[in-house]
Amino acid sequence: VITTNDLLDTISNVSPAPTADTPSPTHSVIQPTAHEHLIIEQSHPTPSGSAHEPVVAVQKGVAQEESEFHFSGNWLTIVGVLAVLLGAGFFLKYSFENNIIGTTGRVVLGVIAGLVFLGLGEFFNKKYAKYSHLLSGGGIGLLYLSVYGILYYSLIGSPITGLVFMSFVTLVSIVLSVRYDSKGIAALGLIGGFLTPVLFGSLLGEFLLIYYLIILDVGLLALAYFKDWREVLWGSFIGTSLLVGSWIGTFFVPSKIWIVEAYLAVFWLIFTTASLFHYYFHKRSPTNPDLFLLVLVGLSSAGTAYGLLVRTFGENLHYASILPFTLAVAYTIFTLIGFRIRKDEPKLALYPMGMATLFLTLIFPIELDGEWLTVAWFVEAVTIGAIGSFLRNKTLLYYSIPIYGLAVVTFISSGKMFAFESAPIFNERFALYLIGIASAFIIMYFFYRLRPRPGTPIMANEGDAAGIYFIAANILIGLLLIMEILTFS
Repeated sequence: VITTNDLLDTISNVSPAPTADTPSPTHSVIQPTAHEHLIIEQSHPTPSGSAHEPVVAVQKGVAQEESEFHFSGNWLTIVGVLAVLLGAGFFLKYSFENNIIGTTGRVVLGVIAGLVFLGLGEFFNKKYAKYSHLLSGGGIGLLYLSVYGILYYSLIGSPITGLVFMSFVTLVSIVLSVRYDSKGIAALGLIGGFLTPVLFGSLLGEFLLIYYLIILDVGLLALAYFKDWREVLWGSFIGTSLLVGSWIGTFFVPSKIWIVEAYLAVFWLIFTTASLFHYYFHKRSPTNPDLFLLVLVGLSSAGTAYGLLVRTFGENLHYASILPFTLAVAYTIFTLIGFRIRKDEPKLALYPMGMATLFLTLIFPIELDGEWLTVAWFVEAVTIGAIGSFLRNKTLLYYSIPIYGLAVVTFISSGKMFAFESAPIFNERFALYLIGIASAFIIMYFFYRLRPRPGTPIMANEGDAAGIYFIAANILIGLLLIMEILTFS
């Protein structure tokens, strides 16, 4: 590390003139600016002939230094904002306990401080964006604390008004996060929004928490339209799941079963829509976390709803298949929307179609058993294959494989596959074998219709599941012949 004067002395006085016999080393000289210190490295030409590696090293060093400066500066600002929030919280707590300031004055101070932080965040947004975002986040935190104080000390008539104020603060945080393009403000609004019911605790009525969560999640659904912030969406789903689970454990009674089922349906609709909403109107592809959330929302909602039905009705539960049937229809609607709006992105249709297939499959074991369950799953596999063939989508055809496998497993477990019948051919076993064999050949034909090159032999395309169905059909044919021969003998 040398100064500018040292550099000039080195260039003018020290460097010897090269001779014909003596190869001169290559110096990477960087024109310095005032008050800078530079790293000068002596190097020989690289095999590629480049002599600019020291320049790159200097640039990397400067970039690393600037990155470290911004990183430390951001953390210092974050710590400062958190310190202000903690200080405000302890001040309010101390003034509450020692009655230093009147109840109204305490809360008014918090509201004023929060608004001041928001104003400063707006003022500094153009020049110091990151710092202004942290100031805005601190203002939102102060407003949350202040509204909590308003409700806790009964400065307003009812908890409903307090939740309205909280909802407004959450809305402000969402609007600011979109305006400033700041995921941090959205996260802070999310944390504050889900901590609000925890702070209110017993002040909330029987269904007040549910109404509040619906308002909060609808706001986050609006956010999902503008921004692809999956962390915020995941945080909202986790927070909602924890609070709803806690609410069910505290307030659920069997007499309110249908009201609770309706609320669960609303939450399912919000998060299913939110996981797909952004991609319907923006030319982007959904990521694996988004699609996993779609699956998780469906399974958790259906599992909770069915568990509450069993808890309420027990053995007297009738028409339980209405739940998976309704979900299958709903996911089919999402499938059609995906096909119509984003034909260029098949995932937006295929994943809802997979969920529809799953819930359609679950209907049959609820209502049927034995050989009828086997028949139902064979027919469903063919139906899914027919839809895939009609839409010319091979992925839908692959959905038929696990369903066909379930049908075969049920065929075996029911005892009909190896059952001895009194008469050959005209018996239940023969009919089930015939349905299974016919289903395999029909689905194999659907794969054949989607072959890449017309006229290609049916087994020529590697990766096609037609071979799986061809093998399954021949195995069933062989077993059928064996069982019929044994029946004749």
